[in-house]
Amino acid sequence: MYVGSQRIAIVKPETARSFRVVAENAPTALKIANLGAPQVSRLGEKVLSDWVSQAIDMINADALAIHLNPAQEVFQPEGEPWFRGVLDKLRFIKKIANRPLIVKEVGNGISMEVAKLLATKVSPDAIDVAGTGGTSFIRIESIRAGTTDEANVYSGWGIPTALSICEVRSVYNGVVIASGGIRSGLDGAKAIAIGANAFSMSRPLLLAALKGYDETRKFIGKLLREFKIAMFLTGSRNVDELSKAPVVFGPTIISWLSQRNIPCKHIRRFA
Repeated sequence: MYVGSQRIAIVKPETARSFRVVAENAPTALKIANLGAPQVSRLGEKVLSDWVSQAIDMINADALAIHLNPAQEVFQPEGEPWFRGVLDKLRFIKKIANRPLIVKEVGNGISMEVAKLLATKVSPDAIDVAGTGGTSFIRIESIRAGTTDEANVYSGWGIPTALSICEVRSVYNGVVIASGGIRSGLDGAKAIAIGANAFSMSRPLLLAALKGYDETRKFIGKLLREFKIAMFLTGSRNVDELSKAPVVFGPTIISWLSQRNIPCKHIRRFA
């Protein structure tokens, strides 16, 4: 479980309670702390070290995510589109966090170029592609700011999740997490088959959670069954075998990979 950006809880400690409930109510869950790249990029090392420690301790986090969100920052009324020095700060965080470091997007996808920079300059433990197809923070922030005309122009900006998996996997050998428009166990199985190690989702689970514990449990069971059906129908006895299942791409993905000079053999972990 990712939490939202914890900057607010660090700047305004009275709000930290809204994050601590995660550790209190889900002590055994995989919990991921979260800070924004634009904010950490402008902190000195001493302050940044303190922020990282606070974010992790606040929820007893198992890992720390730093989110890259340039499109969101551009449209956010109080946005801070500042990313100069981010790689240096990510390197520092990797060194001092004492937790796995995840670098993620928030709904616009991560490109091959960004993934290559991360792989060579930072070496994060995981990259979460968070591609287009799910929640649109361009839309959310533009509604808040009253700039929906601009948002309409940029509503399609970004890299779809499946393509972002291919882009990232072509240059990065670490853990790839698929998110952004994952709506079913079959969607998750497809993500694993083309190169992701894991997948996550938010909207379907949030909708179920609004209806209560039983509905959430029911949805998770449905999700697992859908995933297992995909494994059965592809003859995959485990997730490792699913990652090697034959894949057939449609013309859109083939055209994209061709234009981006990504050979199909590079998108599969075990190719």
